[in-house]
Amino acid sequence: MVTSCGFNSFFKYQGGDLTGWSHAGYMPRIAAGFGCDAKQMPFDFTEVLAALAPRAVFVNAPRGDSNFELSGVQDCFSAARPVYALFGASDRLVLETPDAGHDFPPDVRERAYEWLETVLD
Repeated sequence: MVTSCGFNSFFKYQGGDLTGWSHAGYMPRIAAGFGCDAKQMPFDFTEVLAALAPRAVFVNAPRGDSNFELSGVQDCFSAARPVYALFGASDRLVLETPDAGHDFPPDVRERAYEWLETVLD
């Protein structure tokens, strides 16, 4: 799996205000069931990323992403790393943090393609 600018901890998304996640195109129940409040959510992306273990995951999380702040992505990785280690799959969880904004820079995209070739063989 490859994700680019796709998630961070709910608590670090817009200061815990999940309004941006709650429209019909994403997760409308965030508003209807949880008032767009990170404290009310029954899960976070820390658990989602950990639950993917031992599947291969490549994450592009640019340092200047104003939508998904890097430290929130790092929180998710901190939670997932021990789970991946339990499965002996530490090398299947990859984080790239380019010096960019909300973008998937061409060089990182190329590394993602190369990485996919290695994990899909």
